[in-house]
Amino acid sequence: MANILIYNINEPYVHQGGMERVTDSLIRMLQQLGHRVNVLCRYHNRMQAPYRCPCDIYYLPGNKDDADYYENLLDKLHPDIVIDQDEGGIIGAHGFFRNRTRLRHHQPRYIAVQHSSANSALRHYKHFKHKHIPNALLSMLYNGPFLSMKQHIAKRRKQRDYALLNLNYDSIVTLSPSAVTDFLSLCPHGDKLSVISNCTHYPPLAEAPTKKNMVLFVGRMENLSKGVDKLIRIWARTECDFPDWELHLLGDGPDLEGNKAMAEQLGLERCFFHGCCDPESYYRDAAIICLTSYYEGFGMVLLEGMQYGCIPVAFDSYPAVHDLISHMRNGLLVPAFDEKAYARSLASLMNRDSLRRVLQQASLRKASQFSPEQTGELWQKLISGLLSTRQVS
Repeated sequence: MANILIYNINEPYVHQGGMERVTDSLIRMLQQLGHRVNVLCRYHNRMQAPYRCPCDIYYLPGNKDDADYYENLLDKLHPDIVIDQDEGGIIGAHGFFRNRTRLRHHQPRYIAVQHSSANSALRHYKHFKHKHIPNALLSMLYNGPFLSMKQHIAKRRKQRDYALLNLNYDSIVTLSPSAVTDFLSLCPHGDKLSVISNCTHYPPLAEAPTKKNMVLFVGRMENLSKGVDKLIRIWARTECDFPDWELHLLGDGPDLEGNKAMAEQLGLERCFFHGCCDPESYYRDAAIICLTSYYEGFGMVLLEGMQYGCIPVAFDSYPAVHDLISHMRNGLLVPAFDEKAYARSLASLMNRDSLRRVLQQASLRKASQFSPEQTGELWQKLISGLLSTRQVS
């Protein structure tokens, strides 16, 4: 049994978002494996809802005393393993400590979990940073050489961040085999990588639920990463041909009000925004779950929806999407950012009951491959290996 401290920037209240559900699932999985777990967070849940954590939880003071608080917590808890869910939030360019030598305590083994897809973000940088500027010369300068320079700077920063991760952490967990390739393209000397996917959060279903004519989006209302504005435009191409179908969008974020205004301007009558709420009942009802992200590390909402028999439709915009979706076998993949093609794919699925029945069963089978038991075996192997090397050293 290991004594484990998990750091997650947000309190892992499960209705707050996918990252929080992932962390809550990790806590419970490690406890089931017999480990002692504590959690350290920076923020309480933004929904201001009562939260009963499955383990003891601690909160950073949120000021210049964070580093001292963290080291005092190590003195109190004496963890064997520290799992950093914030990908360098403890040690690194954006952590409490620039490098590991600054800590008084070196005894824990440190694991950084990489939840993002850096190469996908860099690859599509000009696309999602593109701005429509009326002046032709200014548009050419901004969307050409200026964005090229910004893309180069972003790449150099990510190379620095990955180098610090590889230097300061004992292990780096990626969510997909493709993420290993991405990491090594930015940090060629990376030698501490393991692949452990996220696991399903909800209990397995006894039988497939009866579906409504509902298309679902779950995620942060942030257009620069999630592309929610694209989904609204896609729905505008589709809604009038399917009067008995609805689009439901769950989540909050900086673009929530702007996206509501866009839907109103487009005259959408069956496009409903629900803010941040528990998605489980929507997963149960929805026939289709959509993702329009520019990049993802994994796409947890797809897996959650598939666990309830939602058919996933997503842009082929990041490599890990292929871990979940096999085109026309258990879902649909659309060429990246082609809104017309996405609308056609969505319409073909909404129009064909027989295809939906086949893909629904396939999505349920695919989701079963990401059970906590299978994922737990990989975590157990990693933790045991780190503890054995610690004993040797």
